[in-house]
Amino acid sequence: MKSYSMKSSLLITIIVMGLLSVGFTLFTGEIYLQQTLDNRRQTFTEVVELEVHNLWDNLKLEAKSLGLSVQSNKEFRTAFLQRNKQTVEMQLNEYFDRAFVTLGILNLKKIIVYDKSLSKVFQSSTGDEVDGDICSSTIVSAKTRSGPDRFKTLHKVCEFKGQIRLVTLVPVGGLRLKGYLSIVVDPLNNLSKSEEGLGIPVMIKNAQDMELFRSANWPEKDHMENIMLVHYGNRAGNKKPIANFYFASDVALLNKNLAATRISLVSFVIISTLFATLVALSLFRKTIINPLDKINTYMDEIRNDKKHLREELEVTGSKELVNMANQLNGLSDELSHLYNELEEKAFTDSLTGIPNRALLFDRLEQVTLLAKRDKSRSEFMIMMMDLNKFKVVNDELGHHIGDGLLTAVAGRLKQALRESDTVARIGGDEFAIILYAVNEKEIAISVAEKITALMDKNFNIEGHEIDVGMSIGIARFPYDGNSSEELMHSADIAMYHSKRNKLSYIFYDGKLAGKE
Repeated sequence: MKSYSMKSSLLITIIVMGLLSVGFTLFTGEIYLQQTLDNRRQTFTEVVELEVHNLWDNLKLEAKSLGLSVQSNKEFRTAFLQRNKQTVEMQLNEYFDRAFVTLGILNLKKIIVYDKSLSKVFQSSTGDEVDGDICSSTIVSAKTRSGPDRFKTLHKVCEFKGQIRLVTLVPVGGLRLKGYLSIVVDPLNNLSKSEEGLGIPVMIKNAQDMELFRSANWPEKDHMENIMLVHYGNRAGNKKPIANFYFASDVALLNKNLAATRISLVSFVIISTLFATLVALSLFRKTIINPLDKINTYMDEIRNDKKHLREELEVTGSKELVNMANQLNGLSDELSHLYNELEEKAFTDSLTGIPNRALLFDRLEQVTLLAKRDKSRSEFMIMMMDLNKFKVVNDELGHHIGDGLLTAVAGRLKQALRESDTVARIGGDEFAIILYAVNEKEIAISVAEKITALMDKNFNIEGHEIDVGMSIGIARFPYDGNSSEELMHSADIAMYHSKRNKLSYIFYDGKLAGKE
């Protein structure tokens, strides 16, 4: 393919810079529009969150006031202590007709009375039909409290038969706790007042996306093109949103102003770049931009992963860039050979041919970081191993036989593992194994017993029948350490106790640390 000089390409590029500005203006205009809407939506969401929280706080205060009013009623307290069901229920029913309810302050649904052990004893006959508890989590939370906390008012929000309920648990009896009052309120009327506070139509749905409330002036589906829909999921103290608020904000004027601004900018750029030509832009990208991007991508790939050193870079375009690519290919070949040699020497044990301590630690660091990020792979195990009679072999048969024994041990260890696991010699007669994505002790025990069985078979090294055992210490992430160093240390402690107590293997236990 014909090559072009970079100088001629750059001269043509100067002419077409204005045309690039047109595209840039259109692109940035769209981004500006989206950012403006996003910023407005974010700001409004923060205002919504504050407004809804204020409504909840006011509602809880009113529910607490009602509860205190009930429990302070002398006739109610006397009937409660005497366990007079008829009088208690009559007192409870009366509160459904009092100011809290009739003035629309609270939409009261039920009043339930519990003894101090939180067993239900009475309930109003007026209100929701209830067999058990409304918001049973309220009672569960109350039972876990002790000391002064038992005298505090407790609020819980939950879903009851598709509706949202606020349950307020108020202690009865003052300084001498006699029981509790559960004030059950439908908060929907109070929450719908967010429309008045913000001056924008609101729709409220439950966690199952069932509509509970919609403003009378909520826009129709056919008139949503200039509506910015803001969603706020209110948890109300729960782990997941229990009430979903949707606010319809009219952005017609904003869209109109932004569109007018964008048209003005584009018109100005088009007029100022009338003589620009798309052919020049295409030539510039073909001879300069695309080849440079390809070279930069190639360099980035090499920087991130050295295996790309083996790949050949093919570039077409200007003569200068084609020549640069050819030189990079030659340099890449040389670097590939050098890198492979250095990597093999740096991370492979020269005696056994398996990974060495440096590579083990590198892989342990990687799997630790991966386990912290990916909850599905949040556990793995490491084994530290030591030959029991290696010194005797060296002393009686010589280091040459000892080296042969280490090589044979490495071979048997590889037989006991999956391809995904890592076995390494970390020095002398010490070996280590990383068991990836293993979270059950039974799996580690199976591997340890397989290794033990392989080690129990005699080794024949140059005619010498050698019997050696192996001591294994096992540590689990994240229970026995949250870093590579901690895990190796824990496994090393376990291995030491395995050797001292003549056990084939042992799991690390925090109690072992004090016995070092």
